[in-house]
Amino acid sequence: MPYIQQEIRWKIDNEIDTLIYQLEKMSYDDLDGVVNYIISRIINRFYNKPSYRTISRGKAVLEDAKDEFNRRVMIPYEEKKIAENGDIYCKK
Repeated sequence: MPYIQQEIRWKIDNEIDTLIYQLEKMSYDDLDGVVNYIISRIINRFYNKPSYRTISRGKAVLEDAKDEFNRRVMIPYEEKKIAENGDIYCKK
């Protein structure tokens, strides 16, 4: 979960904000590749040890981030679109 303690956030948020500022200057055509590059560099640095446990933990971090994005962003968006445009699934 991304809900880390405030004292840990405080230590890294300025650097993350600086990175986000740089990313906001890019075109969307470049952004996806650059974000993927950043994530890949971080995962490679901390979870690329030759052991099943470490590699599995790296995969879990990526999956958990994806799941949280889905829960907080994708599902509410899809629910909004269902309400606006109607559901396609039959209710039994």
